Amino acid sequence: MSYESYELLTPDNLSDYLKSQPHLHGSVDPLRLSVREVGDGNLNLVFICESPGMPGLCIKQSLPYVRMVGPEWPLSPERACAEARSYQVASEAAPTLVPRYFGFDARRYALALENLSGWTVLRSLLNSGVPAPGAESDAGAYSARMVFATSFMGLPSEALRRQVCSSANAELCAITEQLVLTEPFVDHPRNSFFPGLARAVEDLRRDRHYIANVQRLKHRFLTASEALVHGDLHTGSIMVRQSGDRQVGGGQGGAGTAGDRSGGGGEGDGGGPSRRDARVSPTQLPDGEGSLWAAKVFDPEFCFYGPAALDVGMLMGNLALAAGRAAVCDLGTQRSGDMLAWLLVAVERVWVSFEAELRALWPARTDTSFGDDFLEAWLLRASEDACGYAGCEIVRRIVGLAKVSDLETLDEGARVRAQSALLSAARRTTPSRLAEGGVTDEPAGVVRAFAELLRSELRQVG
Repeated sequence: MSYESYELLTPDNLSDYLKSQPHLHGSVDPLRLSVREVGDGNLNLVFICESPGMPGLCIKQSLPYVRMVGPEWPLSPERACAEARSYQVASEAAPTLVPRYFGFDARRYALALENLSGWTVLRSLLNSGVPAPGAESDAGAYSARMVFATSFMGLPSEALRRQVCSSANAELCAITEQLVLTEPFVDHPRNSFFPGLARAVEDLRRDRHYIANVQRLKHRFLTASEALVHGDLHTGSIMVRQSGDRQVGGGQGGAGTAGDRSGGGGEGDGGGPSRRDARVSPTQLPDGEGSLWAAKVFDPEFCFYGPAALDVGMLMGNLALAAGRAAVCDLGTQRSGDMLAWLLVAVERVWVSFEAELRALWPARTDTSFGDDFLEAWLLRASEDACGYAGCEIVRRIVGLAKVSDLETLDEGARVRAQSALLSAARRTTPSRLAEGGVTDEPAGVVRAFAELLRSELRQVG
């Protein structure tokens, strides 16, 4: 496969490229341009383009290979077409929860997006010991709006079938299938971990009950075309910015913060079925850190039609990894405790926001032959999927190829303690084991059980 016909962008040729894109000249002036490359991902080139007195742009171009490996792992740049589709949908379904989308150059496989230089990557913020209340609710609302807009809830059946057929993303789905749902659970040369984890990894792989659930989740990944999902939603694919002082938590949908900021989703507790009331308590934050944070989700290049709860689960898993870091980091006793407490509540709030947003949107569903009882059963299964995918994400970030800075920047002793506790928690993310930890006959209870088992495991490693 050769893609030599398209030129890769560089800081040196971006000015000429932008001259050829007149619809972007309201954001940058190609004649007064400063460019910096900011992409540190595995698959793309990413540039911030700015001109004095203008808002600027982010230009993202797909590479024809996996960057972390090199040209010997070729990859079709046409995955950028899938990412463009996701942004197009999100621009209508969740416009304030994604970067503004200016369009896609199919000849160069390049996307033009809002410049978010004033925002911070959520993972970097959490690694520095700063909580971001509100961001988790925004991320849950984003996922819910995308699920509603692209599933049986928001699309007529014929349109849904056409969308499923036109949204294949086979190469990147294969990467997720291998790196997230297969390799970490077997002896594979791409895996790596400290010797101190060898017993925990062996126990996990021999746990037939847990592996059976992983295989169930992999089967759903391969066969369940429920909604257009992000496919790689983690704390590194969310940008955050403080958005003002308001009380955090206390109501359905994470205090309604996502709906308040995003201009949609109904009237909080009045729009949809309320037989199950998804509530969490207000987070206790350190002094001076009570402002809400707004979030924007980016990098949906792994998007595909898959299990509706995949994104929520992957984000819950990454928040759990951040909690593992907080459990062993010495930020000062009080601050460390506050950070860990917020992260464990944030795991719940992602789901609470997701569920509340879907309930609020439910009355506007396309096919009203699906009744409220169906929604209850669907949400319960989705909550079990979310916890299961969270467990898979934990395992793959500890054992598999793609590690995360949350844990990799710790010293060996602290890292092994945190990772051992997290692997133990991951093994308990099967529906039957979650049921041992609390009431799991309603969706929020399933996720609360997951958060409680995390709390129990991490309490012992500080």
